Amino acid sequence: MNKVDTKEKILVAAEKLFSENGYEGTSLREIANLASVNLSGIAYHFDNKENLYWSTFMRSNDWLESEIKNYVQSGKCVEDVFIQIFDFLTDNSKQLRNAFMTMLSDSFPMPAPCIIEKMCAEKEMGPPGAKYLMEVIRKEVGSEASEEDVFWAMEVLFAHTIHWALLMSGKTCKVIYEDNIVFTEASRHASIKRHCRSVVKSLI
Repeated sequence: MNKVDTKEKILVAAEKLFSENGYEGTSLREIANLASVNLSGIAYHFDNKENLYWSTFMRSNDWLESEIKNYVQSGKCVEDVFIQIFDFLTDNSKQLRNAFMTMLSDSFPMPAPCIIEKMCAEKEMGPPGAKYLMEVIRKEVGSEASEEDVFWAMEVLFAHTIHWALLMSGKTCKVIYEDNIVFTEASRHASIKRHCRSVVKSLI
């Protein structure tokens, strides 16, 4: 097995266990066993648990950005792109919640300087896939809308989409709103479409 395959196996195993058991509830030995590698292999690629954890976070960001890029480049309209993002996030709800817990909690260890440097170097303004979302919005609003306005539209639509994806992923919300017609996939799709139409229209 080459180094790339080993690193990928470790990341896949770590992402699964971190999303299921959390940071504190996951040991490096458990990750090594699931990935069928030695602990020394984890140390070689990531040095420690903290760096491995943040590497899985970055991997999730890259994954979402790649999906968004594919949606946009397939020629879909704004509404369809954001509905696909919503479906992708709800289908991968554990990873979504894990990413937000990482960003919002003060209990997680800070990444090593080399990880921070990599995150800053690759990070563009806005959420994952921001430049692709701005592209598809720009196609519908035309060239007269300012860059600031297109960025605002992207932020508003992404925030609305991820807000409902997070709520729909939680067990508590599912129990509380089990019989609420507003809390269904169909109603959320309809809401995203209406939101997209309203935001795009405001820039035309």
